[in-house]
Amino acid sequence: MKPNVIDLQDCGLVDEHLEELLAFMKNKEMVKELNLRRNKIGNQGATALANFITSHDNTLQDVDLNRNWIEEAGAQKLIDAIHKTIRIEKFAIGFGNLISQYLVNAVD
Repeated sequence: MKPNVIDLQDCGLVDEHLEELLAFMKNKEMVKELNLRRNKIGNQGATALANFITSHDNTLQDVDLNRNWIEEAGAQKLIDAIHKTIRIEKFAIGFGNLISQYLVNAVD
């Protein structure tokens, strides 16, 4: 396992699990990559992550949320949060025909 990486791909995580993880990560400034691919995270979890990104995180650079249950409203909250920060370099979200991938450019 790489340092500064939390890899919880395909763990069956739901919104409440993500909220608990974010509470643990709050003010720890240690995680650069967060892989939550192939879980059951929905809009509630997306909103919690968006709030975390804008309020409590100073190190996160790469987030993978592909193949979760996040709908357009949750995705938009995440996109808005990411555009408020210059740290996140790569952000992936999508399932089916929702959203494919965003490569966040800090220069936007």
